[in-house]
Amino acid sequence: MYAAIQKGLQGADIHYVQGDLIEVAAASRDAIDFLSLSDVPSYFEGAQERDFLQRVRPALGPDGLAVLRSYLRIPAGMNTDGFDNVTERFRDVVAQEKVGVYRVGIYQKRSEA
Repeated sequence: MYAAIQKGLQGADIHYVQGDLIEVAAASRDAIDFLSLSDVPSYFEGAQERDFLQRVRPALGPDGLAVLRSYLRIPAGMNTDGFDNVTERFRDVVAQEKVGVYRVGIYQKRSEA
């Protein structure tokens, strides 16, 4: 697996940033194509739980994906305006998740009309 990942990253521009993921993503000047939120939203509450997708939406590139994995607590009342839930399209990939305890949701930024 490592070799495949390494090969796939050839030519990629990788930046390491330390900070609040939502704040860093929202402030990004570069379009984000893929945002992985593995169990992160499980710890949100209130407005942050409801609006985190809206905060990162402007930073996502056209058709950008936000992938959420939730374990003990699934975020409630998420504002998914401007996103399409495309989890079913990735059903085969999600089925390969071996831990078996995560609920996966994949949201694609809706293209601007």
